[in-house]
Amino acid sequence: MPVRLDTDLSRRLDVAAERLGLTKSALIRILVKSFVDQLEANGGKITFPLRWQNQQRDAPTTSLRYVAEAKSRYGHKAGKR
Repeated sequence: MPVRLDTDLSRRLDVAAERLGLTKSALIRILVKSFVDQLEANGGKITFPLRWQNQQRDAPTTSLRYVAEAKSRYGHKAGKR
C-alpha cells in the first residue's frame, strides 16, 4: 500500500525510525496497529491529539518489535503462507 508523504514528514519519519532502531516501514506498522487498537478499544472513537505514549509505556519493547518485524503476517491471503 503506497503512502505519499511530503518531503519534510518523510525526513522526520526517517529520523524517528532511525532513533528507534527500526525501518520506516516497521515504524509505520507500529503506528497503524496502535491507532487501530486504540480505535477498537474506544468503541470506534478517537480523541485527537492521540496519547500513544500512555498506551505504550507498559508495552514491552519486544512486542513492539514483533509488530514491526512480523513481515510474514502481512500481504498474505488467509490460509496461504
